[in-house]
Amino acid sequence: MIFTFDPPETGWGLNAQAIIVANPSAPSQPNSLHLIYGTGFDAVASRTLTGLTVGEKYAVYVRCNFDGDGGGGAALRLSYNNVTIGTMNKGSETGWELRYVGVLDYNFADRTLRVIGIDVPALLATVEVDTLYIGGFPPMEVAVMARKWAAIDAALDVIRTMTGVGAGFNTDLEQRAYSRLFTPAEQPDVKLPYVCVPLDQEAERIEYEGLSFTSTWHLVGHAFFADDQESDPLNSGGSVSAARFRDDLIRAFMVDQHLGGLALDCSVTSVDTASGVIDDGIAEVIFTVEFTQMAGANDLQVA
Repeated sequence: MIFTFDPPETGWGLNAQAIIVANPSAPSQPNSLHLIYGTGFDAVASRTLTGLTVGEKYAVYVRCNFDGDGGGGAALRLSYNNVTIGTMNKGSETGWELRYVGVLDYNFADRTLRVIGIDVPALLATVEVDTLYIGGFPPMEVAVMARKWAAIDAALDVIRTMTGVGAGFNTDLEQRAYSRLFTPAEQPDVKLPYVCVPLDQEAERIEYEGLSFTSTWHLVGHAFFADDQESDPLNSGGSVSAARFRDDLIRAFMVDQHLGGLALDCSVTSVDTASGVIDDGIAEVIFTVEFTQMAGANDLQVA
């Protein structure tokens, strides 16, 4: 679903701080939305959002321009049904950008989608918005996918979020996630539990569509836990830790299945647990994370 601010599109409601103006620099012609800051009021463009499937989640992208925010203090927020999809600020890019906003949870039909310029006192700035993409990946004339290794780094960061109950997880890795595979016997000084995600992407499949391509591949991770053989040699306490890690792993990747816009899809697709198999004091979980990315020629340029 694509929304612009060009005729014959209708349905946008605007307050005094949000105006649709002719803009010859806008990627879609002829108009763009201008959000005006420094008035004491948020700039708001809103519309009723229909035509999506209730219960589904949709990735949201926006084409915007922060050049009118010289000081870097303006915030651009999108929300649906008063729930924030994502908030953006001026970055290092200039001109028109295609930015990943977040995931829209369409739990209720026919509620209000809002594009909001969050006002900051004494900040005289404007932010321009040209196009919104909901539930579909934007066209590839602008590079929107980061490199493959950026997605791998982001996946490792997801695993490192498992830092115990305070972070909403059963497992506390204390950020011990490594990009080389080693066993506890090989590195006995590394504290348990820990996770290894060796960077041997397997069975990559690449399909072409016009000037873009889709890449599908996966990583295999290994998690190691202490199995309390000394306290109870007849039972495997590591099985409990392994089972809870399985839940944590799925939950962690479900929070952001697009890795902040680095992937069309990223998800845990298999979990294989080996605990209590032998009395070696170690329980192991082998898991697979699959990625789908879309990219264009700009993503393949020399670093």
